[in-house]
This record gives sequence, structure tokens and C-alpha cells, in this order.
Amino acid sequence: MIDLERNTHFFMKIAKEEIEAINARLETLVGSLMPKVQKAIDDLMALLKADRVDLAAAEAKIREYAALETELSIEKLKAVERAKTLLRPEQLAKLKALPLDDGGKGIVSPGRQRGI
Repeated sequence: MIDLERNTHFFMKIAKEEIEAINARLETLVGSLMPKVQKAIDDLMALLKADRVDLAAAEAKIREYAALETELSIEKLKAVERAKTLLRPEQLAKLKALPLDDGGKGIVSPGRQRGI
């Protein structure tokens, strides 16, 4: 006979470990991309301080920034979707009850926390 309580605990532990691994991979990716995002912002701000803005260079920096933010947002969304596959129905219900706006963390509103 299967011990449901023991097996449930085992599967919950595996799910927790998998979610932690998803989060760790995401944190590594964010950690590698954020310096690039910040450099793009810094470069753009330097360009904008000029008496006459080099429009082509500014446009290129804005596009670079947008591409990096897009990559971050997509990877965050993928991580959330992977983690959702590991949640129990009651956990999914709680997740669905949360507001969609992520407070400017980049999934719904990339760049908002940086004022761009």
C-alpha cells in the first residue's frame, strides 16, 4: 500500500527544490544582465547631457536597453510559468488571486523601477 502522506511530503520537497533551482537560474541570469542594463542607462544619460544629442547613438542605446529589458521580462515570465507547473491547486489559486502588476519588477512593467 502507498503511504500517501510520506509520498506527498516527498513530492512537495522535490517541487520546492525545483522551484528553488528555477529561482537560482533566474537570479543568475538577472545578475548577469543587470550590469548591462545599468551600463545602457548610464550611456544613454551621458548622451542626453550633451548640448546636442547624437540622435542615432541615443536611439541605439534606447534599443539596446529595450532589448535587455525584454529579455529579462521574458525570462522572468518563463520562470514563473515553469514554477506554476509545480504548484498544488490551492497554491495556484492563491497565485491567481495576486494582482497582475508586479510592482515594477520587470514582468509586466519593465523599466518602471528605473524611471524610464
